[in-house]
Amino acid sequence: MIMATATKDSSIQIKVDPELKADAAGIAEELGMNLSTLINVYLKRVVAERGIPFPLAAPLTPNARTRQAIRDLRAGKTKRFDTAEEALRDLGI
Repeated sequence: MIMATATKDSSIQIKVDPELKADAAGIAEELGMNLSTLINVYLKRVVAERGIPFPLAAPLTPNARTRQAIRDLRAGKTKRFDTAEEALRDLGI
């Protein structure tokens, strides 16, 4: 028996800010998908939830200051305090 299958391809044309498109494509890539797949995931969730879906976020990348703090921690270049007051005193506050 041969069954006919309907095509799954339908196009949507939208206008978006070029920077927004580039940012979204970068996040999609971090998530292991392309922009088309990301939009399809979003649309499927809209339908499933009958509204705006959950946030889909890529892992946050630490900024330079946080990366340095992580390196310092791993290198043992940190101080320990027993109380918040001790930490504030060390900071001169």
